[in-house]
Amino acid sequence: ERNNAKMKRNNSPISILFALILLSNIGRLDASSFLYQTPAREFSNLSQPGFKIVLTNAAIQYIETSCIPALTNLLKTVPIGDMSGSYGAPVIGSINWQLTNIQIQQISLASYTAASSPGNGLQINVDNINLVITANWGWQEQNWPHVSGSGTATINANAKDDLTVQLLADQNTEFPFIRVTTQNFNINSMSISISSNAAWLYNLFASILHSQIQSTISTALSTAIVQHTTDGVNNALQTIQLKQDLGAGLTFDLGFLPEPESNPGSIVFLLSGETYVKAHPVACPTTVCIQRALPDAPASSGNMLTVYISDFVANSALFSAQSVSLLELWILPTDVPSNSPVQLTTDSMGTYVPALKSMYPGKQMKCHSYTSDNPNAVFSTTGALISSKGAIDCYVIQNNSTNIFVFTLVGNITASATASLNGWSLVPKIKQAKFDFILGPSTIGVFDPKPLKNAVNFLAAFGIVPSVNAKLADGIKLPQVSGLTFVNPVLSWNQNYISVLSNFQY
Repeated sequence: ERNNAKMKRNNSPISILFALILLSNIGRLDASSFLYQTPAREFSNLSQPGFKIVLTNAAIQYIETSCIPALTNLLKTVPIGDMSGSYGAPVIGSINWQLTNIQIQQISLASYTAASSPGNGLQINVDNINLVITANWGWQEQNWPHVSGSGTATINANAKDDLTVQLLADQNTEFPFIRVTTQNFNINSMSISISSNAAWLYNLFASILHSQIQSTISTALSTAIVQHTTDGVNNALQTIQLKQDLGAGLTFDLGFLPEPESNPGSIVFLLSGETYVKAHPVACPTTVCIQRALPDAPASSGNMLTVYISDFVANSALFSAQSVSLLELWILPTDVPSNSPVQLTTDSMGTYVPALKSMYPGKQMKCHSYTSDNPNAVFSTTGALISSKGAIDCYVIQNNSTNIFVFTLVGNITASATASLNGWSLVPKIKQAKFDFILGPSTIGVFDPKPLKNAVNFLAAFGIVPSVNAKLADGIKLPQVSGLTFVNPVLSWNQNYISVLSNFQY
């Protein structure tokens, strides 16, 4: 007896829904260490996740009510390879038999249960699987004169399947994946009917070979279901975009940390939310990126899921952006609207600093703004407040396009920010920036910088803020499995974290 079943990979929407069935029911398999360091993030000092996703009972109920037709369609597409075997008996002699072009034509599931098995994973029990299978039947005597025959076989079977499935996180890639640890597939009963010109004879052969054919079909189906399910679900899980390129060599990372946690009324997933320089990843110091404990309970039991985002995520991004000078901006004369009362010219700025107009009349100016230490973002119920020390270096542009440094303003930069959802992407936006400063180095003499305050903040509003928002416009994609649509997501601000409530549909 041998089984030549050929397996095919599957990434169908059914597999994606089945992935959610597994994700929604599985419990935490292993207690993780308190420091989330893996081969994928050896540099990390995470002790708290930046992201937390909480699935509620509403999500689990939605998935379970959708899973019976999903499992039915999934099993219907299970590929079964050709089967063959041999049999020897005094009456009929030694013959070789084969079943080819095996197709599952009909399938129905009478009942389905899934429950978390502590320490083992997800226990799935499917009872009363009714199958109608068609195949081409062939046989041949092993000895001369090698009498043979063929026909069409129709197989009716009733089976059950018990699987234990674990959901794990790959320590090298931090992608989630499933593994079937145990399976018990049994055909409870089976009948074979063969249609051909010599059907009575072939059905006699089939009845004699019944137990061998049943065992071969059971083994083939068991292997095919495990392979098909594992490949399909893992392909679906691979569609989650865990790493996003933010430009300037920065990577935003949403790697899964430990296995999911099973709590009363919810399933919790922990993700990193770190940003780092891809070529030289460095952990953000805990004094700069404060790690917050996020809620375990869903923000609303009426919604299917809640996504919690700590202000650690913003601070990690700011720390990495600062390290590659991404927070430096040039404000050019063309950045200021032509109808603005303040222009980047020595004549306009000379209203506040007379030495500019007297020393460099009729010239354009440009300013270089930058942070001089690591910015800090704090989330609250009213939005985000970002603060940092910074400076603005101002230059006069000569006719030959050379820049002449004239003065530096140093002080504290504060900005208020908000965020919105564009589909399932989180898009931050600076609302207002303010610069409180004193005079630093100057080549035009000492002057009182206070009259410049309104002009500089006006330039920030029309120069710095639009430039920053343009860089933020693409936002970051929240974790998503391909094939799901999020319905009516709502974002709200809380102390030290953002929450996003949503339903979803398949």
